[in-house]
This record gives sequence, C-alpha cells and structure tokens, in this order.
Amino acid sequence: ARYLAALLLIVALSALSFGLSLTLGYITKLEDVLLSAIASNISVLVLALLAIGVMFPTSYRFGYQKGRIAMMTVILALVALVFAGLFLARSFLPAGLDLDAMFVRLLPMLALAIPLLGVLTIVVSCLISIRIIEKREF
Repeated sequence: ARYLAALLLIVALSALSFGLSLTLGYITKLEDVLLSAIASNISVLVLALLAIGVMFPTSYRFGYQKGRIAMMTVILALVALVFAGLFLARSFLPAGLDLDAMFVRLLPMLALAIPLLGVLTIVVSCLISIRIIEKREF
C-alpha cells in the first residue's frame, strides 16, 4: 500500500511539474520547451523512484531513524560510484576520444534504459521489502 501511495504521489507531482515546466517554458520563450520539459520530468521521476526504492526497504529493515541514516549512506555510495566511474572512464580512455559525441550517440539508448532502471528498482525494492516483512517477528 505504501508503494502504491508513493507511486501515485510521484505521478501526480510529476504531472504538475510537467505542466509548470511547459508554462514557464512558453512564458520565457525557451526553445524546445516540450523536449526540455519531458527530459527534466523523466530525470526527476527516475530519481524519485530510486529514492523510494532505497527508502522503503531500509526503513523496514532498520526502523525509521536508523533507516534514514542507512538510506543516506546507500545514496551517497551510489553517487560516489557514479563519479568514480566517470573519473576512471576519463582517465583510462584514449585522449583523442570525444566523450560528448559518444554520449550523444548513446542518448537514445540511455533514454530507454534509465526509466527502466527506475522501474526495476521499484520492483526489486518491493520484493526485498516483502521478504523483510515476512521475516519480521512482531
């Protein structure tokens, strides 16, 4: 029930954010308003899914107070891994390789993979939460 309530809240706030992004984009005469609004909304939506995917199992496992600390630790570790990966990629790739051009070529694949990662995180998180609750003694 918590996952469903959180997902409904995320979708509702995402729709509100999308509408505000479009409105502000048209007011400020931003180029590619629709594409910008879609990209920013998908990014925020995936980050929210990742946060919920980490938050619920940690709070079920460790309790509310310790769960917050565990969640922050997991999120900081993930961010550190991403930045370390980017640093290592730039360090070990040949000097003449244009990472920006490579990123542009990979963008369509990333546009599909990143939302799937968010959905996969929620599914795995839900399964982990169910196992934690089943093993819990009341």
